[in-house]
Amino acid sequence: MVVLKFGGTSVADREAIRRLVDIVAAAGLRPIVVVSALGGATDRLLALAAHAAAGDAAGADKALVELRERHLEVAGVITDPVIHGDVSAALHTEFAELERVVSALGVLRDTSPKWMDAVAAVGELCSSRIVA
Repeated sequence: MVVLKFGGTSVADREAIRRLVDIVAAAGLRPIVVVSALGGATDRLLALAAHAAAGDAAGADKALVELRERHLEVAGVITDPVIHGDVSAALHTEFAELERVVSALGVLRDTSPKWMDAVAAVGELCSSRIVA
């Protein structure tokens, strides 16, 4: 079994993902691939949650829109139109759920570890969907 782990810099943008795909293809043997969130995405997600919990809905909304746009832009690396459409739809679904969580955090004013973990996990969920 071959496991390849790629950190945030390895999935930072379209070009980085192209390199990652080349490395995986060269490895052969159908390796298990593990990816982090896009470079800087985890910090931005945690900041977004902190904005919401502090009552800064505008800051949270702005960060959410920017993150969604970045993920959709990076997903442009996918050239097959059917797969690209499926991945884009999945990203929109993930960000719609994140938007509901962030809204709840704004009401609850809660930054407990379970909520921060749930928000941070969105980064890995989205990047792994793009890479897969």
